[in-house]
Amino acid sequence: MAKKLKPADHYDDLKQASGWYLAAWRDVKGLSQQALADAMETSKGQVSDLENGAINKKGQQTRYNRDWLEKACAALEVAAGDLLDTNPAREEPKYAALRRAFPGLSEKDAETVSRLADDLRARA
Repeated sequence: MAKKLKPADHYDDLKQASGWYLAAWRDVKGLSQQALADAMETSKGQVSDLENGAINKKGQQTRYNRDWLEKACAALEVAAGDLLDTNPAREEPKYAALRRAFPGLSEKDAETVSRLADDLRARA
């Protein structure tokens, strides 16, 4: 169950520092930092650093890389594009990929395509 989301701007600020919407997706999925850390086989502190873009002892900013991205995608069951580009507190995730693929798509058409995709999934 999803945790109560913070304001969308909060997650945008975290993305600015860290490069992705890890904290937002963790909240959407209802996971604590510890639960996500366990799923990613790392520590709670590492998850916190990845979410916040923390500066380490060497003065380097902690940001995602391919390995962390793959682990987070698997743990959260979310596409890499959504972790990198979609703030779920600002935009409904199911429409985000459609908006990226078809920037001029109207709200009505996005809903139609989404319903069609849901129908096709139900038949599979």
